[in-house]
Amino acid sequence: FTEADKLFFDQIEAEAEAQEQVVAAAQANPLNDFAKSLPKIFEALMIKRLDDNSSIVSRYMDDPAFQELALNVMAKNLHERLAGGRNPPPAA
Repeated sequence: FTEADKLFFDQIEAEAEAQEQVVAAAQANPLNDFAKSLPKIFEALMIKRLDDNSSIVSRYMDDPAFQELALNVMAKNLHERLAGGRNPPPAA
């Protein structure tokens, strides 16, 4: 898996973990039986994630104010992680 794949699956796991039926199934079953209870749940979560991603991508592409806000937040986050908080002088 790529890092992006891992992040995607982490999100699916987090959403599944928040569902009472998943928690109950995990607590009541050994791993093999628990795993058999997950395909339909994961499929529903994947479809929901697809719908959610489609909505946010459309909003990003269609709403200049949202695009600017998202860009600024992502730029700040990336810069902090990649440049370690350093602010080199502006290019001449």
